[in-house]
Amino acid sequence: MSAKRPVLLALILFVVLWTVIPSLLHTAPPLDVVESGTWGREGVLLSYKHPNLPGLLIEAAYLLTGQYGWPQYLLSALAGAGTIWLVYLLGRSMLGPSHGTAGALLLLGCYYFMWPIPEFNHNVAQQPVWAAMALLLWLAVRDDRWWQWLLLAVIAGIGLYAKLSTLAVIGAGGIWLLAEPKARSRLLGFWPWIALLLFAVIAGGYAWQVEAGGRGLVRFIGQSGADGGGPVSFLSAQLLDILPLLIVVSLAVARRQPRHTETLEAAELSRVRRYLAIMLAVPLLSGVVAAALTGAQDMWGAPMLNLVGLTIVAFWPRRFDAIAVRRIATAGLVLVLVAPTLFAIRHVVSYHTAANPIRTQWPQQAIAARLSEIWQEETAAPLGIVGGNAWIAGLTSLNASPRASVFYRLDPHLSPWVTAERVASEGMLVVWQGQDWPDYALPLSKEHVHGVEHFDWSTSSAAKPIEIGYVIVPPMPVR
Repeated sequence: MSAKRPVLLALILFVVLWTVIPSLLHTAPPLDVVESGTWGREGVLLSYKHPNLPGLLIEAAYLLTGQYGWPQYLLSALAGAGTIWLVYLLGRSMLGPSHGTAGALLLLGCYYFMWPIPEFNHNVAQQPVWAAMALLLWLAVRDDRWWQWLLLAVIAGIGLYAKLSTLAVIGAGGIWLLAEPKARSRLLGFWPWIALLLFAVIAGGYAWQVEAGGRGLVRFIGQSGADGGGPVSFLSAQLLDILPLLIVVSLAVARRQPRHTETLEAAELSRVRRYLAIMLAVPLLSGVVAAALTGAQDMWGAPMLNLVGLTIVAFWPRRFDAIAVRRIATAGLVLVLVAPTLFAIRHVVSYHTAANPIRTQWPQQAIAARLSEIWQEETAAPLGIVGGNAWIAGLTSLNASPRASVFYRLDPHLSPWVTAERVASEGMLVVWQGQDWPDYALPLSKEHVHGVEHFDWSTSSAAKPIEIGYVIVPPMPVR
């Protein structure tokens, strides 16, 4: 049997299940899809939090299909599956097809390729970018072809628009280029420097977007990750995230002497190990430093663990003979079936027993339709601006026609696309959860039409209705 066949089978199941199950169960997209979708609607490269490649991809999926939901779940599943396939290609080029299969399928035992997959966000978007960069850098140094260097530059430049932490893997690649003799010799050539120039041009797009989110991003960087728990927490979380993977490894190589398996010559194997170790360890160390300085969140580690399975295989290649690889392939298929099934069970149990919904159980279409109806009744004008936090305002704006802008917490620094002139000419609907007016709505006149709407989200007797408060700031009359 071809070594890549179990990889392809697992990835087909991965894409199908992680697209279909959330599409059938969710009545609202995940928070990051809603938030990034509002940035994508405005066409900005930078938001006040992050670069906006995920938002632009979410917007592209919406423009192609006219829907939020399954297109974004498909996009996210393809990102996860694409990452695993790229790791397989890297492993195959380094260690051969069998070891490449093992290193790739072990990723199905990593948490980041399980529960978080339906929420297409900056962490998920980075995963295939980092895997592609690891593959292309290895091939470019090995083969020294012009298109490999240029494609590496393009992927690295685009990666910056997925998240600024892509600098960690770029830095790791730079360290390896300078430390590895064969890699360093390639720098005497022409194309690596042309690639560096191309990367600089692509990265220069940040300067074009200073007004459209850049200033807010600079302000936010000092706070980004403030919810994290520090370096020990960050590293502990990464270890827990690969615990199923380590269990699969232990089962695959347990209680037997490995059969003879072909391995590389010692010098080449040492080179492979150095490369994988640097590309894995440097980003993780950067995560530890970020956790110490800013409280980096655990989920920042999602793309950093792409190479963990392949690294384990490279350091103990003789342990991963044909029997071990078959065991890993079997475990991978089991995991790719079990993880979405548990995801679905948790969703159904919560729907029938919980007092309050998880976000993806909110009745998004009912909320958007009812609040838009109230707006129309009071103003007879198109709903162009929805003010509030990322979740409530984002849900309300999602199906507005024409498409509405979100005015984050009524702060123009966070939403530079909403100006005082727009608010005056278009008015705005401001929304929040609960009956108490939030701080950002307090300056608004309570003489404006306002109220609270209640929305049922479950037929369970334990379920509490969702309360959404609103105030309508009507357009100013044209003089």
